[in-house]
Amino acid sequence: MTRFATSLALVLVLLPWPVAGQKALFVDGLTELADAMTTTLSENRAQVNAAIDRMATGLEGWGAQAAPSADDSLLGDEAAAIPVLPLAAYAEGFAHLRRGEYRDAIASLRRAAAAATDERSQLVAAAQLAQEGRHLEAERALRSIVTAWPDSGVGHWWLGRVYENINRIAEARQEYEKVVSVALTGRASIYASIGRLSHAEGDFARATEAFERRLRLTPNDPLAHKHLAWVYLEQDRTEAALAELDAAVAIDPRDAEAYAAIGRIRLDAGIHADAIVALRRALDLKPTLHEARYALALALKQTGRGDEAAREMELFERARRESTEDRRRTMATEAQRQEEARQDKPR
Repeated sequence: MTRFATSLALVLVLLPWPVAGQKALFVDGLTELADAMTTTLSENRAQVNAAIDRMATGLEGWGAQAAPSADDSLLGDEAAAIPVLPLAAYAEGFAHLRRGEYRDAIASLRRAAAAATDERSQLVAAAQLAQEGRHLEAERALRSIVTAWPDSGVGHWWLGRVYENINRIAEARQEYEKVVSVALTGRASIYASIGRLSHAEGDFARATEAFERRLRLTPNDPLAHKHLAWVYLEQDRTEAALAELDAAVAIDPRDAEAYAAIGRIRLDAGIHADAIVALRRALDLKPTLHEARYALALALKQTGRGDEAAREMELFERARRESTEDRRRTMATEAQRQEEARQDKPR
């Protein structure tokens, strides 16, 4: 069973029979449809129609009273790294699914399945270019696809990935923004990408909004809390950042980076005792967090514990020297490797 099918099936244990059985039928059909479109990029009209028939049969069994409203849990794993997105003809149906308009979705999906042609063969060709590292050619091919099929969620997603590979940050972010409303899974991951790219553009307001949307979809993800905390800190929203970091360590008590950040915030606020506790916890979990050790030395000094502060500062300085030497050795090794490669190159 695919990850998509597994995550969809999790909700069934919460439903009474026969509703659970009918919902399972709908979920199976939806899973088959998603696989037919996003895994098998080839002509498979019979498989698509069979999947839609299965969805329709499951939906009829719900009845008017039991039919669900829009429910994210029905539609799978929001943290999935690869989202389930529609081909152009299926975009309207996917949008209906996202809004919980299941009967309208089935009618739209049937119309899409009857479409004479789609963009699959062009997507396959573009994917081959990207896999070969021919990113500029892949970008041109994908731009042609989304020009001809503007509603192609798969095309826009792949184009966003290619734009990232060629460092066209704003264009990549814009492509991800176009598909998030029709993704059946992976919206949290899409919002994470939008937030990351917006941050790289220096648009902290957009980044904040994206990270907040991601967190609403995956509230138990400590990384989602931390990413939101970092962007809050860059806007001097210290208390909001601290709340997110506290949430992160509540979910994952072994998150050394989050404890280190809490310690630095407490240190800056002059709450030295709390800073020391958090920074010691961070170093217990990850002794190589050298900046946390420096912050600990400062906090200890502020509380009059000079001897302890001196020991921590000595450890920090030693680690910094060792790190510098490691970098020098790495650079020398790389320079030697490049020189040997240059000399071995045929003239």
